[in-house]
Amino acid sequence: MNHIKSYEDFLFEAEVARQAAEEKRLAEVVARKSRLIKLYGGEITKKILSKDVWQGMSTAILIESLGNPGNIDETVYKTKTSKKYFYSPYRTKQNNIRYKFRVDLEDDIVVGWKDMA
Repeated sequence: MNHIKSYEDFLFEAEVARQAAEEKRLAEVVARKSRLIKLYGGEITKKILSKDVWQGMSTAILIESLGNPGNIDETVYKTKTSKKYFYSPYRTKQNNIRYKFRVDLEDDIVVGWKDMA
């Protein structure tokens, strides 16, 4: 009995595993899209899936669109709370972390953003 796999068997198993992983990923995408449509409706879901940012979007929608920020800077004032969410980190030559994109929020609503690269 030969227990050594042929190269063709190895390639076949690798392709089956790749296809299974792709099917799982697609199922997750479909499930996420369905969940977002139930929560926010079709138009906002399209914006979220295309990773758009717009004024007036909530923090929850921002996180659905861009993911969790790499850093948050929060300032609490008497009448409002201001936050800056930072995305797309990179390392400088001095080995510091900087960010390429910032989203500004006031009271958990997007009021602006800035490309910092």
